[in-house]
Amino acid sequence: MARLVFSGMTFGMGRSEINNSQNCTPLQKNKSISLSKALDTVDNINLFSLPMSIEAFNQFQDFQLELSALALNQLNDNWSYIWGSTLFSSSKAYRSLAGHSQVEPIFRWLWKTSCQGKHKFFFWLILKDRLSTRDMIRRRGMHLDDYHCVLCQQSTEESTMHLLFYCPFAKDCWNLVNFQFTDHLSVLETFQAWNSLLKVKFSLDLFTLFCWGIWMVRNNVIFRSKNPTVDGGKRYVTSEAPLLLHRAKTRIVPLLESWINSFL
Repeated sequence: MARLVFSGMTFGMGRSEINNSQNCTPLQKNKSISLSKALDTVDNINLFSLPMSIEAFNQFQDFQLELSALALNQLNDNWSYIWGSTLFSSSKAYRSLAGHSQVEPIFRWLWKTSCQGKHKFFFWLILKDRLSTRDMIRRRGMHLDDYHCVLCQQSTEESTMHLLFYCPFAKDCWNLVNFQFTDHLSVLETFQAWNSLLKVKFSLDLFTLFCWGIWMVRNNVIFRSKNPTVDGGKRYVTSEAPLLLHRAKTRIVPLLESWINSFL
């Protein structure tokens, strides 16, 4: 049988939810007594050392109420994990300890794309709002002489959404493939609009590459003092896009190749 442990610990076949003081000393005489023997005891007060403090006596009364509500049967005890199985699983144990959170499907789609690892990680940073744009540098407490976007010179702070989507330069880049969208959308909402336009399985691959092209143009302006051009962004996309053909699944290669040749 299960061990019976007083002072708010597990006993019997359930879990006590009594909120006990951390300084309360356990008064249980037999630390290994079974639940069956505890129930057979005529007076439960004899299970504990006396005298009791007022706090311990109040806990004892709560314990009696829980004990009286239990009913035993002739079946043997069965020990199982919290997920209802007798088999241990490290992944299930982790989920039980870490809890569950809702994750957008786009994260799962991202890791299944045919993009290179650097592109996947880059777009993951975008989704998590961790891309090192100038507003992110400011939020991290780092000083810059100027936090404005270097691509449009409109005295607008360089955020991820502005840099990749709202900036007039970014809009010109997206216009290469006739993609137009309203401002003030989230990354996910912008991708959904893009996906509705293309309606192909590799839409996230291309979406990621276009973001990458704009990002590389931005870096060239800052670190190499180059002038931003839409053709420069297009060159980055066209140089990376053919690599998708070597990584993509065979069944989508013809359609992907046709799209690249038509629009790029």
